[in-house]
Amino acid sequence: GGILKEATTHKRKVIWRDVRAMANNPDMPFDERLITTAKAGLGWAAGVPFHVNHHKGIVIYVARRTVDHALLKEDFNEQFLLCAADLIGAAWSLR
Repeated sequence: GGILKEATTHKRKVIWRDVRAMANNPDMPFDERLITTAKAGLGWAAGVPFHVNHHKGIVIYVARRTVDHALLKEDFNEQFLLCAADLIGAAWSLR
């Protein structure tokens, strides 16, 4: 499944996916932006859902392919990304 499906299935958890694997997956529809993202060296993506004031959405984070996975998946970093998604969602709900 895609990032949105996994992000909404595993609420409030950061799930990192390999961008190159998604871009090269023959079972996924062609997506020029995804291929360009992989070629640019952004190798990992994560979707974090938010739900603020009846507004729902998802924040997509990307990381370079050479990132240190231990640091990326560190609890402090994941909590920061979750909180940042909530702040982005709050700003979006005020529009």
